[in-house]
Amino acid sequence: MKVLQDGPEALSTRCPPKYGVILNFCGPIIYTSECHLPFTEISGHCIVVETLNTGTWDEMNNFCQQIGGRLAVLNDGNLLYFLIKFIRDNGLDIENFWIGATDVEEEGNFKWVDGTSVRMGAPYWGYHADEETEPNGGTEENCVVLWRDFRYDFDDLTCSSACGGICEQNTSYCKYPNATSNTALVMT
Repeated sequence: MKVLQDGPEALSTRCPPKYGVILNFCGPIIYTSECHLPFTEISGHCIVVETLNTGTWDEMNNFCQQIGGRLAVLNDGNLLYFLIKFIRDNGLDIENFWIGATDVEEEGNFKWVDGTSVRMGAPYWGYHADEETEPNGGTEENCVVLWRDFRYDFDDLTCSSACGGICEQNTSYCKYPNATSNTALVMT
């Protein structure tokens, strides 16, 4: 471990990649998949399936932020499969759920809350019996839900609709050897 004396500004530029700064020390960061309450581990992600509170897309995104997360980024087929299985196995399949995707900034260009593009087509987006596929709401439907009637496939919906939310813990939690709970960590 290297002791750095130059102050916080210099610490972040002098600590090697994949290292962090705690107080004036530079050392390895150990990542953990530990989920903190109220989050539950699902396929390597820390998730909350919120059914007690419903609200607009913005309200549910704010709710997720208040508990230490954000609306979930579901860009992994395994995560989506195990999330839907969790919803069904736990009797939570009574609600549509907001997830962290919209095309508010540019119609038809759906982005996750982390700025990455949403994959289109199967196995993510739902389809209708008349073979029309989602998203199909045009400028009226700009936020994305897991739609109960579509087996929890993605569906675009009016952002002001009331739905539950799928929250994801928004940061990787880090552990640092011998760190205390009030130790400051600067990621580099």
